[in-house]
Amino acid sequence: MDLCKTDLAPLAELKLAPKKTDNTLPLAGPGEACLFEMTTPSGHIASLRVEAVALTSSEDAQRLYRTQHDTTRMKPDGSISGLGDEAEGFTLETEPGFKYSEYRVHARQDNLVLEIWVAVGGNAFTPKQILAAVAQAVTRTTLATVSAAWPNRV
Repeated sequence: MDLCKTDLAPLAELKLAPKKTDNTLPLAGPGEACLFEMTTPSGHIASLRVEAVALTSSEDAQRLYRTQHDTTRMKPDGSISGLGDEAEGFTLETEPGFKYSEYRVHARQDNLVLEIWVAVGGNAFTPKQILAAVAQAVTRTTLATVSAAWPNRV
C-alpha cells in the first residue's frame, strides 16, 4: 500500500499544486504515511499528511489515540461520527508572516489509528469548514484503502 497514491480530489476546491511527496514512515508505530507538499495559487505553502498506524491491539491503539489527543497544541473541534470507532477534529490558525490554517482528523478503528492533516497558507485564513470537509473526505477514503490493504491487521 502506498499512501502517496491517495486521491487528492477532495482538495480540488483549494486549487493546490502538488510539488513533491515524502513517504517517511510514521514515528507513532508500524504503518504507512505520505506527506504531500503543495503550493496555493498565491504561492503560499500547503500540505497534506496521511498516516496509518496499525498497532498490535485495540488497547494499544486507544492509548496512542488518547496520547495524540492530549499532546496537541491544536484546538479540539469535536467528535466526528462515521469514521471508525472514534474520531475527532482539531483546528489551528497561526500567522507566521502569512495566514496559516490547519485541520487534523484523528481516527481509530480497532487497532488502527489514522491521522489526516491538511494545512494551507494564504493572504487570508482558509475557512475551517472547508478544511474539515477535505480532511474528513480523505480520512474516509484512507480508512477504506487501509482496511482493504490490511484485512488481517486485527
